[in-house]
Amino acid sequence: MNYYELLGVDPSASNEEIKRSFRREIARYHPDKVHHLGSEFQALAATRAADLTRAYSTLMDAQQRTEYNRLLEAMRRQESEAAQTDPTPPDAATSVEPAAATPRPVPPRPADRLVPDEFLRKVVLNRLRDAVSIEMGAVDERLAKGFDVGYVPRGRRMLFRSAIPALAVLGKFVVSVDPQAVEEIWPLAARYAAETSTPVCVFLLGTALAPAGVIGGEITRQRRRRGGTANVALLPVDVRDWTALVPADAPAVGKAIARNLRALETKQ
Repeated sequence: MNYYELLGVDPSASNEEIKRSFRREIARYHPDKVHHLGSEFQALAATRAADLTRAYSTLMDAQQRTEYNRLLEAMRRQESEAAQTDPTPPDAATSVEPAAATPRPVPPRPADRLVPDEFLRKVVLNRLRDAVSIEMGAVDERLAKGFDVGYVPRGRRMLFRSAIPALAVLGKFVVSVDPQAVEEIWPLAARYAAETSTPVCVFLLGTALAPAGVIGGEITRQRRRRGGTANVALLPVDVRDWTALVPADAPAVGKAIARNLRALETKQ
């Protein structure tokens, strides 16, 4: 993950765009927002905040940004040449930094981004849990294949002493909410709904969000492909600002949870 990816901006972004993105991202890791997550994740938040600050300082300085862009381009060329001449998988290859007369900013190594991203995943899933609890009250966790979390109302029982809940809320954290993510998660949700005879509300949470029309088109395609699957509702969420694409036919509970996700952001 390079500095542009870290800040969530395009390499051609203006200084004003970089500044807005930095303020948005750094606010997520303020001590007041992570104090309840424990010392381990507080330390990870501090690491991410330091990475964001370093990226911001580099990209806001014209000379440093130019040098950084040159370094990125050199690394891309090096990786491309290595892929053409060396059968060793890219992950196993050793990266050699171009020689420089003066120290240059170095993009975070792949291993460096694993810890902060795990922190972000933890924060996102905690937010979903809180939003679900506000709307549904006490809930029980239910494991569902392919999902990070699953919740059903506690104590809901129907006929014949079955423990079938009125609605299951499932959550999945992905890098980007796009047609591929929808295509991958939809059959898993449909299978869960069929096996449990339970309507399912899926929150697909990502750090990037494809256009509404593109995602809506894929959801429509999945419904037609699988015979309607009216018992599955999918709500894509951009965790950068907690905006959600809420289908008109989404269950009331799902709509309320989406509002809670947004409301929790403004309260913190």
